[in-house]
Amino acid sequence: SFGGLLCDDMGLGKTHQAMALMRAITAGDALARILVVCPTSVIDHWRTKLADYLPGIDVEPFTGGTPGQGRVVLASYGIARNHAAPLSRARWDLFVLDEIQTIKNRSTATHQALSGVPRRIALGLTGTPVENHVGELRTLLEFVQPGYLPGEASFDRHYAVPIERDLPGARDRLARLIDPFVLRRTKAQVLPQLPEK
Repeated sequence: SFGGLLCDDMGLGKTHQAMALMRAITAGDALARILVVCPTSVIDHWRTKLADYLPGIDVEPFTGGTPGQGRVVLASYGIARNHAAPLSRARWDLFVLDEIQTIKNRSTATHQALSGVPRRIALGLTGTPVENHVGELRTLLEFVQPGYLPGEASFDRHYAVPIERDLPGARDRLARLIDPFVLRRTKAQVLPQLPEK
């Protein structure tokens, strides 16, 4: 029931890796339910990929109201934020957040609404786990693996501030701490034969 962040570069198959986990969970539990929340711009991409790679699993677009009985419920961040109450009344075996950096700010209504959605496992997908500062990474990891990291003040003191000051060993200490729950691969590591963009 550990959660995690899949932070591979764009084009390395984060969606496919998430679908492999979805297949494993639904194969092992006939009643398992999965919630996928993503930007509106990729809902059709998810719907197409799920139909291609997980045929036979009911995918239900969620537009508000009470979620039906679909094994996989697919919602945009905006819809999930505005209709979080009915989503929070269900228990989700897997909660996939595509482009999880959307909720990198804990004070936003979207982050707060989705925090209340009960789940056994949360998986965040993003190619950019840190956009502005390392505290964003803490927010995302805290969402998918609550309670693992030290509190915000302690995290800032031991990791964020030393990293911002470029102190020796600071990045390595953080990397060792998050390594069990964050997978980050670049195209150069996985597909070195690809040309630059």
